[in-house]
Amino acid sequence: MRVNLSLALKILAGLLLLAALFALALNLMAGRARSGLDEIEEGLSYAEFEAPRKADDGDSIIRVLRVDPARFSIQLYSALEPREGRRLRSVRDWAQEKGLAAAINASMFQEDGLTSVGYMKKAGFTVNGHLNKNQSLILFDPREGSGLSEVKMADLDEVGAPELEKYRGAVQSIRLLGKNGEALWREEDKRWPAALIGMDGKGRILLIHVKSSYSMKELTGFLLALPLDLKKLQYAEGGSEAQLFVNSGAFQGYFAPPSIQLEVPNVLGFRRK
Repeated sequence: MRVNLSLALKILAGLLLLAALFALALNLMAGRARSGLDEIEEGLSYAEFEAPRKADDGDSIIRVLRVDPARFSIQLYSALEPREGRRLRSVRDWAQEKGLAAAINASMFQEDGLTSVGYMKKAGFTVNGHLNKNQSLILFDPREGSGLSEVKMADLDEVGAPELEKYRGAVQSIRLLGKNGEALWREEDKRWPAALIGMDGKGRILLIHVKSSYSMKELTGFLLALPLDLKKLQYAEGGSEAQLFVNSGAFQGYFAPPSIQLEVPNVLGFRRK
């Protein structure tokens, strides 16, 4: 019996390739079981979780993008900056225009449609220089020689004026987690879609979006039950304005309440280093 050596080698190579792909799939499944998120590129991981309770609207999916500050720098953009000409954009348009891998609402804004509700600044520009009663801060872009982490989430009562000044960037908003990891939002009756920003135990940023309407207390409870190692959680935006955009190679996602792409004045973005 004559054996076609070339054909046999091709078959063997095909079998080896299938075995390698199968092993890779097993590794990805094991990693998902441990962390709940799949890496879509180095420093960027994504997952979709079904909410424990189906909502009356939307798809009842909680979307989470985890960002490693060692691989991505955090950027703040505001329509109030002189170069932006007070021009509002959707979160997707902000991200695409600025070349960002991901973007989310920075925080709520005032009735003028431009100024943030809480304290907000970046290097060379202050959107709102007044601290209000909201207890959560995202701090980023530390000054040279400060020895501080590149990005930090902290309670307002834990951050003194000297430390606040050591960071060029800051965004203040509503704190959703207490010091012992408990949900702080007490309102149960009102429900809406939301964009939230969190931090895990390794200092990685969590960008969270849900198209469906849940109370913030219920949503916080859902998040605490997920394999996220959630340590800090800050409210970014709610309702029709809440948006998340991801652009990572073959994976691209734009998440907003159905059929709505509202323009917003301030976004937090993440750029590859």
